[in-house]
Amino acid sequence: MKRLFIVSPSRENTPRFETIFEAIHVAAHCISIAYFIAEFIAEFIAEFPPFS
Repeated sequence: MKRLFIVSPSRENTPRFETIFEAIHVAAHCISIAYFIAEFIAEFIAEFPPFS
C-alpha cells in the first residue's frame, strides 16, 4: 500500500506531493470515494423516503 503523502526531507513539516501526477491520483481517489458515498445516500433516500 502506497502512502498518501510523500513527505519532503526539508525542514518544514508540511507534506507535499512529489509530482503533479501524485496529486491528481490522490484527488481522483477522493472524488471516486465521495461519488460512491453520494450514490449510496441517494439510493438509500430513494428506497426509504424521509418525508412521506
